[in-house]
Amino acid sequence: MRRSNLKCRALWISLLLLLWISQSAYVVFTLKELIPVVWIPGDFPIRMRIWQGFTDQAPNVVKGSNPKLALREALDSWARTSSLTITLAPDTPIQEVGLDNANVITIADTTNNRNAVGSAQALSLFWWVGSTMKETDVVFNPARTFSTLETTDRNVNNLFSIALHEFGHSWNLGHSIPRTSTMFFQGGVFGFGFNQLAWDDIAGINISYSLVGLSQITGSISGKVTRAGSPVFGAFVVSTDEQGVLAASTVTLPDGTYKLQFLPPGKYTVYVEPLDGLMTPDALTGGVFERPIVTDFLPKFYNDSTEAAVTVASDATGVDLAVTQGNATVDDPTFLGTTANPSSAFSVSTSSAEVFQGLNTNFIVSGKGIDSLRSDKGIVFLGPNLATGAAARSGNLTNGVPFKIFALTIPAGTTKGEYSVVLQPTNGQVGFLTGALTVFSPFRFLQAFAQFAHVPNSASSGLFLINTNLNKPALGKISTRGDTGTVTVVPLGSLAQDASSNLSFTLNPGGAVSVKTGGSTTFVGSLRAGADHNIGGTVLFETSSGTTGVGSSRPLYSFVAPIDVSNAGNGSNTGLAVTNLEERPAKVFLQVQDKAGILLGSTIVDLAANGQIARFIGQLLSTVPANFQGTLVGTANRKVAATVIRTSPGVFTTFPVIQNRVAQRSFYSQFANAGDLTSELLLVNPSPLRTATALVQVRNSDGSAAAVTLNGELLGDGKKSVVVPPLGMVSLKTGGAATLVGSVEVFSEIPVGGVVLFNSPSIGTTGVGESFPLTKMVLPVSRSASPSTDTGIALVNTEDRPVTLKLTVRDQDGNVVRGPKQITLNARAQLARFPNESPLELALDANFTGSIWIEADGQVAATVLRLSPGVLTTFPAISLEDFITPAG
Repeated sequence: MRRSNLKCRALWISLLLLLWISQSAYVVFTLKELIPVVWIPGDFPIRMRIWQGFTDQAPNVVKGSNPKLALREALDSWARTSSLTITLAPDTPIQEVGLDNANVITIADTTNNRNAVGSAQALSLFWWVGSTMKETDVVFNPARTFSTLETTDRNVNNLFSIALHEFGHSWNLGHSIPRTSTMFFQGGVFGFGFNQLAWDDIAGINISYSLVGLSQITGSISGKVTRAGSPVFGAFVVSTDEQGVLAASTVTLPDGTYKLQFLPPGKYTVYVEPLDGLMTPDALTGGVFERPIVTDFLPKFYNDSTEAAVTVASDATGVDLAVTQGNATVDDPTFLGTTANPSSAFSVSTSSAEVFQGLNTNFIVSGKGIDSLRSDKGIVFLGPNLATGAAARSGNLTNGVPFKIFALTIPAGTTKGEYSVVLQPTNGQVGFLTGALTVFSPFRFLQAFAQFAHVPNSASSGLFLINTNLNKPALGKISTRGDTGTVTVVPLGSLAQDASSNLSFTLNPGGAVSVKTGGSTTFVGSLRAGADHNIGGTVLFETSSGTTGVGSSRPLYSFVAPIDVSNAGNGSNTGLAVTNLEERPAKVFLQVQDKAGILLGSTIVDLAANGQIARFIGQLLSTVPANFQGTLVGTANRKVAATVIRTSPGVFTTFPVIQNRVAQRSFYSQFANAGDLTSELLLVNPSPLRTATALVQVRNSDGSAAAVTLNGELLGDGKKSVVVPPLGMVSLKTGGAATLVGSVEVFSEIPVGGVVLFNSPSIGTTGVGESFPLTKMVLPVSRSASPSTDTGIALVNTEDRPVTLKLTVRDQDGNVVRGPKQITLNARAQLARFPNESPLELALDANFTGSIWIEADGQVAATVLRLSPGVLTTFPAISLEDFITPAG
């Protein structure tokens, strides 16, 4: 676009945020006429481009950081939790922000960028016409230091968390008030909660870009805030659930009305407070909020009750709050923190305090009016989880600001999440620190598997975990849970059981554990393994119908899965395993459509807290025909993990669900048509709004274009263009007499995801998801002489130049037993080998359990291959690339 042809306005929205990604994104940028400014589907995808110099070689990026991966993950976080279609286009030489028809992300040290960002850590700019977004740029302050390496140095800024915040602005979200919000106006330090957006941020983005079915599994609370009968504009309204965990927050409109949308069903406490603390009207982001805002009123609970008195089944209306004019004695103090020893020195910050379940500590509050807090119950928390004792210490900071320290107990069963602190001075007025305390599991690095089972003499499950940290041991817990969510003891090798029926493990740096279910008790449910450092994992299912493997599922709120149901021919059936990863009940909306994206039906599944279901599609929806190919869309109101299950006579296989994302290229590092083995590529469009056109390129193992027959059509150059409707699917199956062993690359303007199914009457059926280009990965290896079992890898060079790989083998204790050994893959070449085959030649023992670590000087995609008598199974390699690398 050209500046001269636009009636444009520019809004610059700056700055920071807290790392732990939580409440609230409910301040949507709205024009004074109360019209929201949004990107329209007709302009999708939103093409973001990173300045090519944005690397750890930039002077203000800490060496060893991975800024481009962090930026991609931040974009993915928004794409996975909304109906936005975003792509990350190739890097750009454009280094400055400005109206130039390019959505640029830059850190370049130029006069223009410095003038734009000012003293802020980062800045999001966007331009719109009418109420339609047209362009956005994000600039990181060239005078500040950024990192993706976890640190306690508060002069070093968390690049991922700041990017996540700024991208929220780029879509249309304004600043929010809770300290634990991604969209909070201040933050940027490293903390524990960097893994995923929390519910309130997701609800906020879904106001403008809603997920399929989200409104059918959530409700709302609406009402009006008044003072002496007149509307209160700019009041901050907050809801917390029955556990006391923050659920949603928003700011009232000029007529005093508010609406808290996308709340999971349940009971809520509602309160209102003025924007007179850390967050002030000046930090709101223009539009309708440019007019004067009311701040001189006292905070108040709905019905003057701390109880969860508002029931949300669908929409709860008329939840009105009448406030009184005045200024609270104490409200939203500036500083807080925690300390194990209240008599020693301590530190405070303006960020949210972070604690672990099962911890006894002390909570510090400091700021104006703190000396007026009651000594007993001077601070309390909503919900049944947290309790404080009497003040353990009080005094003044070095700057004379008063502080008080209260004993705080966090029981091991405390619900994880963000809690508000209720301040109680001696005069009876209440104040709030919204989202001031965040509770985490001490084992915050999670590997979740939606299906795990043991049926004596019929089916067993094996778990392989790797400590991907080469510097520190990983301590962790494994829990297996049935459909009701209750922890159920399932024997796993020699792992010891603790008092809570969890299994404990310790992994040396780079070490691994391989265990298998046993015993005489039948179990069908889910498994999760949590550790205090990064781990990776895989589950192998061994049944009378064969062996199949699947990687862990990231915590997710939305997904799409390819479905195949047939009562003829191979008699296939497809099901879904879903497990609730939260301590509160969840609802999952499921919708099925055919390959053309035409709706066939929908249903809602209830999951108990930590509960699980595993059902075939026909059991979930009676409207699915007996012979059917299509897709299933899932949307959840809590974090879940999900796995696709597919059966046919004598065959059982699993593969991952597909999520929306920003990557336009994906790879399938093993694709073959040889003997009785065929391959079927299933491509799914996760966008509910835009049709995707994808170019499929099949290559031989030497990287050349492969002549291949797909769906009966001979493709001499291995290329095929396919059109995938919104939420639709395309199936491409090999055939013909020609032998093919190679790989597939898919490029699409609207990102599509996929799965490859390998079918063979002699060695069964197995499925594996797409592979993304990596430079560092690890794969579990298990070899045995009897029965003959081996684990290999299929690798494909995704670049147009040779790539050198360094392979290192470690045993279960993390000791290096082979390597490092170097091999070279030519441009676009593919290699599928077992460890002792040429050119790998790793000379592993016939009986060996351990791992192969791979580092490359370019990007490769990988799939793990496992062969046992009569059975081929595949599963993903474990990525070693971190968008935030934990300290140590």
